[in-house]
Amino acid sequence: MFQFVCGCVVVLGLSSGLWAVDLPYGSDTLPYLATRATLVATAAAVRPLPVKEPLPSGARINAYGVQLQREPVLKGTVPDAREVTVVVPLALDFGNAEETRLQKGQTLFLAEYTDNDGLATIGAPGTQPAYLLVSGRYGVVDLQKSDFKQQRVAEYVRNLSGQAEARLDAARTQWCLSTLTEGDDFLKRSAVFELDRFSQEPQAIQILARALESTNTSVAIKRDAINVLRTSEQESAVAPLKSLAENGQQPLVLRKHAVDSLGAVPGGLTILQEWSRGNDRVLAPAAVRSFQKWEKVKAAPPN
Repeated sequence: MFQFVCGCVVVLGLSSGLWAVDLPYGSDTLPYLATRATLVATAAAVRPLPVKEPLPSGARINAYGVQLQREPVLKGTVPDAREVTVVVPLALDFGNAEETRLQKGQTLFLAEYTDNDGLATIGAPGTQPAYLLVSGRYGVVDLQKSDFKQQRVAEYVRNLSGQAEARLDAARTQWCLSTLTEGDDFLKRSAVFELDRFSQEPQAIQILARALESTNTSVAIKRDAINVLRTSEQESAVAPLKSLAENGQQPLVLRKHAVDSLGAVPGGLTILQEWSRGNDRVLAPAAVRSFQKWEKVKAAPPN
């Protein structure tokens, strides 16, 4: 299981006194954003706030005064205050171009912000509720131009997120299938990370296999799907990885990634051995490297 693990520090959306800007793998997906947000609402108006920089800790932030719409609210309760303060670490803020700034109509994933040092530097009323934008600019989703995206995000945040003991039931399965079929890359990536939570269930492997076969799935999303199969520890992951690696119509980078990933799943080393003895210009050398690597990994004593 690789969800939200990349060797980076997981900080944003949690204690707002922590200011590392490295984000964990998957921090731009719904499973991460919806879990860490305490309030998910839409901006009705936005204005920049002055900030005395840097903070005593040396961190640098930007801040916005945001009026939030009362409806729809996907999670939490909008405060009674006319405006809330939204804090963004400078390195994770938006660019200077007008089209990339925090704007009216965007849906914000927010977590409570309680850093007194940070609040003291912001030119906003001290009693004004303050929030941290989860994952910085990645915690902003524009739902105005797509009813499908609006529906899928609302369904996930309201009905599917935050269920630690959930199973890959019919509703969750249908959500993943529909987003992988019709969604944009944000939704598709979110679906892959949701399936990672259930990667030991056969249905999850089957859905990921379909995504790998689809011509409507980008290279980046397919790479994420391969990563889930790689860490699933399921023998059933061998078939979709093998099929992709052997498919000459797939991008070379994905074929090689699938070959390398085979060594991580039960039964995969046998396939690598077979390919390493063959003459395929892609599979043979990649299989030799992967087999040697995984042999060393599996022979190494546990830490």
